[in-house]
Amino acid sequence: MRRPSPSLALSSLALLVALSGTAVAAGGLVTSRDIKDRTIQIRDLSPAAIKALKGNRGDQGPQGPAGPQGPAGPKGAFDPAKLTRIDSPVMQVAASSLGRLVAVCPTNSDVISGGFLVYRGALRVVGDFPATGQGPPSRYEVYLYNEGSITGEAVAFALCAAP
Repeated sequence: MRRPSPSLALSSLALLVALSGTAVAAGGLVTSRDIKDRTIQIRDLSPAAIKALKGNRGDQGPQGPAGPQGPAGPKGAFDPAKLTRIDSPVMQVAASSLGRLVAVCPTNSDVISGGFLVYRGALRVVGDFPATGQGPPSRYEVYLYNEGSITGEAVAFALCAAP
């Protein structure tokens, strides 16, 4: 067997000393004397240590005084109880003639929709729309043309909403 060279023996000894020095330093205990005051952060602590630092919750304190009244909220949602259907009188439209039907909403209510029903005849709609004088629409008008050879009958209706 061959003898190790002095350089191999010296490098092996240096490696052994280096490794044992780190192990001795890592194995030492850090005490509060080793730590400068106010240098430990919460992130440096374990979850168990953080939990141990928290105490029990105390009693609830008294309620503070009420604050000032806030601004008024938005207007409430649409109330279907304030919706009314108004029908026009039944209108007869002679053959090859134009007829105008009008459904008028009650005072202080506005048209939100409308339409018509044909009871008899070949009536074709020429126009239908909410109509206004001044302000919001207060009536629903329907114009029908009778394309047939018999007298037609129809009615207009308005869906009216009160405030």
